[in-house]
Amino acid sequence: MFSTRKITYLATLTTASVAIIIVLSSLTPIAIYPDIRISFEGVLIKLTGYLFGPIFGVISASLAEFLLLLFRPGIVHWIYTLAIILYGLFGGLAYLIKNKTKNPVLCSALFNSTMSIGIIFFAILSMSHIISIINTDSIEFFSLFHVPTLLLWIFMLIVGVGIIAYSVWSLIYSKITKKETTISILNNVGPIIFLCILTEIQSVLLVSYGNSIALTQKSSYISWLTLSLAEMPIRIIFNVIIIFSGWKILSPLIKIERSSAEKHLKHQSSHKRKKVIFLKWKKKS
Repeated sequence: MFSTRKITYLATLTTASVAIIIVLSSLTPIAIYPDIRISFEGVLIKLTGYLFGPIFGVISASLAEFLLLLFRPGIVHWIYTLAIILYGLFGGLAYLIKNKTKNPVLCSALFNSTMSIGIIFFAILSMSHIISIINTDSIEFFSLFHVPTLLLWIFMLIVGVGIIAYSVWSLIYSKITKKETTISILNNVGPIIFLCILTEIQSVLLVSYGNSIALTQKSSYISWLTLSLAEMPIRIIFNVIIIFSGWKILSPLIKIERSSAEKHLKHQSSHKRKKVIFLKWKKKS
C-alpha cells in the first residue's frame, strides 16, 4: 500500500500545493484570503486523494496545512483545516468509486445523481434566500454595498437551468449512444465531476461559516454564502479541468508501477510454488 513511489508522489503533490499558495501570497495579498487559499490548495489535495485513495488524501491535506502554518501563517481556524481534510477524504471516495466499480451504468447513475444533488442544493439555497429577502429589494454585503434582489434571482435561475439542462442532456446522450467513447467519458469524467460538486457543496456551507466566524460577525453568514455560491460554477469548472489533466498525466505512470509490482508478485509466487513442488518431489524420491 505505502510503496516508495506512492510516497514520492504524495510528497511532490503536497509540496506543490504548499508552494503554489506561498508564491501566490507573495505576488498578491488576496491569496491569504481563506476562500482563495483553500480553492488553490485543495485542487492538488483532491488530485492526491483521487489518485491514491482516502488515506493518502487525508495525509496530504494534513501535511499541507501543517507546512502552510510553518512557512506562511495567515488566517487560521479549525473549520478551514477540516474543509481541506474533507477535500482529501472526498477525493479518496471518488477513487473508490472509479476503481472499485467497473460498471459504466453505475458511474452514469452516480454522475447524474450528483448533478441532481447540485440542483437540489441550489433549490434549497434559493428557498433560504426567498425567506430571508422576501420583503427586501436588495441584500447588504458586509455593510459595504447592496446587490439588487432581482440580479440574484436571475443568477440563480441561469445556474439552475444550466445544471438541469446539462444533467438531462448527459442522461439522454448516454442512453441513446452506446459508443465506447461515451462509456469511457462517463467512467473517467463522471467521478471527477462527482468529486468537484461534492467538495464545492461542503466548501460553500463550511468555509462560509468559517469566514463568518473568523473574519466577520456571525450575522454575515448569508453574505458569505451568496458570494461562495456565485463562485461555485467557476470553481467546479476549474477543478474538473485541473484534476482531469493531472489524472491523465499521472495515471499511466501509476499503472506502469502497479503492473510491474503485480508481475513481481506473480514471479515470486510462481517461484515459491516451484520450490514447494521440488521439495515434495525430493522427499518422495
